[in-house]
Amino acid sequence: MLKQILHLDSLDGIQNYDPILRTKHCYNTNILINKPLPNIKEISLKSIEMPLFFNNIRTANNSNVFSFSFSFGVYNNIPISCSIPESNYITITSLINALNSSIVSALNLYINVSFTLYYSDYYISIQHNFTSLTLNKNILTNYILGFNTGTYTTSPIITTNFYCLNVDNYINLYITNLNSGSDTNANGRLLTFKIPLNAVNGQILYLGESNTFIQTISITDPYFVLSSLNIMILDRFGFPINGGNANYSFTLGITYDKLNERFIKHR
Repeated sequence: MLKQILHLDSLDGIQNYDPILRTKHCYNTNILINKPLPNIKEISLKSIEMPLFFNNIRTANNSNVFSFSFSFGVYNNIPISCSIPESNYITITSLINALNSSIVSALNLYINVSFTLYYSDYYISIQHNFTSLTLNKNILTNYILGFNTGTYTTSPIITTNFYCLNVDNYINLYITNLNSGSDTNANGRLLTFKIPLNAVNGQILYLGESNTFIQTISITDPYFVLSSLNIMILDRFGFPINGGNANYSFTLGITYDKLNERFIKHR
């Protein structure tokens, strides 16, 4: 077996159009390999250097949406969906204020109803006057605010989990064109390499083998030739990220079999 190091930079890629973000950007890009490598057995992530410029509340993964349904008096099972501007909310105060403002606007059509979010220490609560309130499952409600999905008939409703503004504790580097049997996580989400976030928004993420675990995937197709890398950077939920089109670099370690190279080339 032979080994080779590939140093790659998104600056050298051809940006793809992302139908969810509705734009071309470097978090969805194709990088050509000048000298294609046949008969690859393994690919390892050696390092990645990435400026972090993406928001914690994003439209692409619907983490800016809070939805519920309520019953009160003549109103029966009324669905409400509130959205807040995509932004990097660095305090729970700013997030709760934005949500309460959106909720007030959404409930203006209904007489004598009340719904307000509060926070205390690490918990969020809802004060309401509904006879029943059903919280819908989504990223904002469950994973950021900390509520359990379900129907409630009492008030206040208090979260059983701490709120978490920095829900992105890792992102996914997904190489879409590898013939590998190991490019998903346990829940089937698209993932080639897991990138723990050891930096915050506005800083540069650096990940190397010296400060993280070794990540290697196996290539199971004996006829696979690595001629390009189609890269997608996804959040932990599998949604695309708009990183402000800030370019990044990474290094891959390639293990391949020289003995079968001639067979592969002339197949």
